[in-house]
Amino acid sequence: DDPKLSHTDRRQAYSAAMQKLYSDNPKDVEAGAFYALSLVALAGDGVDELANRRKAIAILNPLFEQQPNNPGVAHYLIHASDTPELAKEGLPAARAYARIAPDSSHATHMPSHIFRRLGLWQEMIDSNLAAIAAAAEATQAHRGDASYQFHPMHFLDYAYLQSGQESKARHLVEEVRTVPGAKAEDVADHQSSFAARNAIELHRWKEAASLAIPDERLTWQDTTYWARAIGSARSGDVSGTQEDAQKLAEIMKAQEAHEKEQGNKVTPGESVEESEVAGWLAYAQGKAEDAVADLRRAATREETESEDPFAMPAREMLADLLLELKRPSEALTEYQAVLKDYPNRFDALYGAARSAEAAANPQQARKYYAQLVTISLPGADRPELQAARSFASGH
Repeated sequence: DDPKLSHTDRRQAYSAAMQKLYSDNPKDVEAGAFYALSLVALAGDGVDELANRRKAIAILNPLFEQQPNNPGVAHYLIHASDTPELAKEGLPAARAYARIAPDSSHATHMPSHIFRRLGLWQEMIDSNLAAIAAAAEATQAHRGDASYQFHPMHFLDYAYLQSGQESKARHLVEEVRTVPGAKAEDVADHQSSFAARNAIELHRWKEAASLAIPDERLTWQDTTYWARAIGSARSGDVSGTQEDAQKLAEIMKAQEAHEKEQGNKVTPGESVEESEVAGWLAYAQGKAEDAVADLRRAATREETESEDPFAMPAREMLADLLLELKRPSEALTEYQAVLKDYPNRFDALYGAARSAEAAANPQQARKYYAQLVTISLPGADRPELQAARSFASGH
């Protein structure tokens, strides 16, 4: 009951108690699983993040071998390894979990966290299609709500984009309307989020700049204004960028105030999104070095704070900028850094190939173009693939 304890303090106290419980009962699988989960929670709070995740994995792996059909153990292994550095360690659990509980939308969705980290787009698509179907059935049977369908739809949209399937990603924006039990505001929020991500990922700058403002609360409109600002900047519309950037800053302040009211920790300073917009605005104004500095700052903050963008990473934007500035060797270095953390990202592969080509390294360009063709699934219709196939085949 000590009011001076922070939320993290309480989590640490709980974890210490779970550690003692497991030490006293080393054969109790559930005690081990819950102790490991407490370590994952601490990692999520930024407490010795990688060390606590590795400690959780070391506890969970033997338990998973003992009880391969235990849903909690598989689930927590996926959470523990849901980082670029550890994702491979979660793959066996990811591939097992959906088979353990095929009627649970969350169980069929969770493996896609690992599939996304490893760039396994077909498995990610299959996982989320199954989750969406299970969620719709559960909602109609009054065993769930629309959130269980919206969440896997986010992952599905991302996987369609990365596997080259533009038409399917765009169609998903309309499919949001069909989610059973969805409130109008939630439909508007998810449609606007998908539309914004699609426009940015597909490099449709005019489309991004003209995105409609969704009919939803102000603090939910950040993704739309972020995409509009970047789209305007990349279309050369400085005044439009400034207007949307000002609105984005207003939204970010409102979000920060809300987080403080909730007692959550808030990192001071310009957000990643605001730095990204500042970078592209500087580029539109002809301030190349300022643009590079802004986008490099955005990338550093995103990575330092372990933020997990569900659209284009800030470092990929930096690479795009360097390629626009005709600095292909530098751009290639940044694209390669993106691909290390986000394997098989469509735009990072395409950008790396173009950079290598511009840097007079056709062999490396051919490697990246070939990889892009390989990850693109049947039905892939992104226009970049035509150039990739041509170059990869030597024509």
